[in-house]
Amino acid sequence: RKQASAQVPKSHDSNVIPLRSISNEERATGVPAAPVIDLRFAAGEDESRAASLTVMRQFTSSVASGHWDPVLALCSPALVEQDHRPLAVLGTTRGAEAWVRNFRVLADLAPDSRYRVDHFRSTARGFCSVGVWNGTREGGLYELPLVAVIELDEQNRISRADIYDADQLERAVARFEELAPTCTRSRSAP
Repeated sequence: RKQASAQVPKSHDSNVIPLRSISNEERATGVPAAPVIDLRFAAGEDESRAASLTVMRQFTSSVASGHWDPVLALCSPALVEQDHRPLAVLGTTRGAEAWVRNFRVLADLAPDSRYRVDHFRSTARGFCSVGVWNGTREGGLYELPLVAVIELDEQNRISRADIYDADQLERAVARFEELAPTCTRSRSAP
């Protein structure tokens, strides 16, 4: 299997926040490495992206604690998730409650399930997360690597989620760039 982190196009390196150097506690909870990210935002890198980071942090910490109402509060009621993986686990999920129910089922099957963020890129309209769902089931470890592109609405709620396998990174990046067309154009401008 290809390493998703090695496939991130060079033109996007300034927007990639590698989260591999995290503490054991952060690795166990799946919560992004706050000190690295906070320093970049504190330096004024791009305050418009702070909402994306907040949503990602709240999602991972709520999943880690098994509290589902905060996850639901992060979502637009009309949320749509499209699973683009060749062996689509979920297909299309419509509605915030159905989306959160997917995570509850995973947690019921494997109560120690966590989402670990390995890379995080953001724009004012959403983010791309390269990560892994992991935990144990019936005594064995499992890992579900994926790339998630999350679109936020005007209230910074999750309105759309597109899920890809790591080897579909180009498709995920193309979807992410749809969320940031002005950033893409400004890079190519003379």
